[in-house]
Amino acid sequence: MLGVRVPPGLPPEQGVAARRPVGSSKRIGAWRQFSVGEAMKRWRWVQAIIEFLNEVKAEMVKVSYPTKNEVIGSTTVVILLTIIVSLFLSLMDAALVRLLRWVV
Repeated sequence: MLGVRVPPGLPPEQGVAARRPVGSSKRIGAWRQFSVGEAMKRWRWVQAIIEFLNEVKAEMVKVSYPTKNEVIGSTTVVILLTIIVSLFLSLMDAALVRLLRWVV
């Protein structure tokens, strides 16, 4: 019939959707029954997060924070270099504008 093929039917539902009570998939907070394997996967996920947070805490203890004088010194250097670079760029811009006006 004009080369049209009908796809095969869908397989029966499997997994979590098959275990839901009839009509519960549309409700908010629908009841779900988990198998032991699914519950263990969820628990491993929670354990991984807890382990990660414990490792973050352990690393934060090792961090050495700068003293007030080091922060002031670094901030001064950054501000001075910013001023120097901005003056250099403004002078270069002015020089190139004059050069282009002279050429054109």
